Amino acid sequence: IFFRVSSSKLMGWLTALYLFALALSTPAVHVANNTVLVVGAGYSGLVAARELQRSGVRVQVLEAASRAGGRGFDYIHETTGRFVTEMGVEFVGDPSQSPHAYGLFQTEYNLTIYASGAYLANATQNLVCRNAGGDLLHIGG
Repeated sequence: IFFRVSSSKLMGWLTALYLFALALSTPAVHVANNTVLVVGAGYSGLVAARELQRSGVRVQVLEAASRAGGRGFDYIHETTGRFVTEMGVEFVGDPSQSPHAYGLFQTEYNLTIYASGAYLANATQNLVCRNAGGDLLHIGG
């Protein structure tokens, strides 16, 4: 199983891990008097905020968009109501390489994992679509 990851998503994950490690390595007295600011409410930002909060750190999440989740949502095309565009959450790895991550995705976050080849997309990976019945489609450029 292979999933593509963009450099911006990888940087988001690395930033989330860094912030989490930084919070854990900071003395509890110092952290208890401060709030950690997480920029971005995409999957990485939300997971970082949740893990920081679980470890007793006060967290404030900032998001520029009108909703949380980053690119992790389906866009239903208003013109037909039949087509759904997957907006692009992706990662690299397989269960044997990342068993903890896969377990977390499936049990804790209840995410669906698709095998490599389970989708069609245009050359820019901007349109990964399925219809409302679940059939995978290729639309656009």
